[in-house]
Amino acid sequence: MGIQSFRRLSLAFLLLVFLSVVSTDVHAQLGHNSQEVWPGLEVFYRLNQRSRFLATLSGTKLDKTDYADGGLGFFYDHFTFPPKFAQKLLTHRNDSLPGKYLWLRMGYQFTNSSKQAENELSNHTIVTEVNSRTYLPGNFLGTLRNRMDWQFINGEFQARYRPRIIFERDFRTEYLFFTFRSFGEYFAYFGSPELNRFRVQFGAEIKVARNLDYEIYWNHQFKYDQDPEEVDAFGMNLKFYFTRGTKAIYWDKIFPNKSGN
Repeated sequence: MGIQSFRRLSLAFLLLVFLSVVSTDVHAQLGHNSQEVWPGLEVFYRLNQRSRFLATLSGTKLDKTDYADGGLGFFYDHFTFPPKFAQKLLTHRNDSLPGKYLWLRMGYQFTNSSKQAENELSNHTIVTEVNSRTYLPGNFLGTLRNRMDWQFINGEFQARYRPRIIFERDFRTEYLFFTFRSFGEYFAYFGSPELNRFRVQFGAEIKVARNLDYEIYWNHQFKYDQDPEEVDAFGMNLKFYFTRGTKAIYWDKIFPNKSGN
């Protein structure tokens, strides 16, 4: 069992390196659009069967420039039982508690631009979400996310609605487990329709270890009234999943002793 875990970790690492190199090369070829890089870090801490905390750290790097902005967020998730039409369990997925297909999220997010940015901004956002899931044909998992952002941008209030439809499918090999993920998201600004925009995203999340996932993706933002230029972003997320009362990382299973072989 220990040797299999080590092989799985090694294969995942090599695949991550390959995907990062290929994706960066593809990203460099998209010269006709605005190009950005979105690095991120997410840490989940599960309290019990119904609740967890989430801390996020993110940034935006424009093409051939320093970081344009950075963000920090703290969220609380409350899970409830699934509706009657969705009774299957997701026992192997990190991003959802087993059997919970409906959850509420509330949190706070702070975003601040760098001093080198053309338009400096300070954004304090209160986030409220309602998420629901159900299985679809072809072993796909569908998620409908309804998110409201209550923003205070440089002291001025701005509300926006962000509906997102997500499609996911799990794939498993002898040594590797990963999830293909794509979504479409619309940004609707109340009182400022000229800011409305639409994004699509395609990517994969790879399980590196029991408590560690690595996500890599490509995001495309279409033109909108105030920005005639499309945006292509290459992103990567490192995700840690911890559970209250359990060991954080089982190093003995990842790197077993010789006696355990």
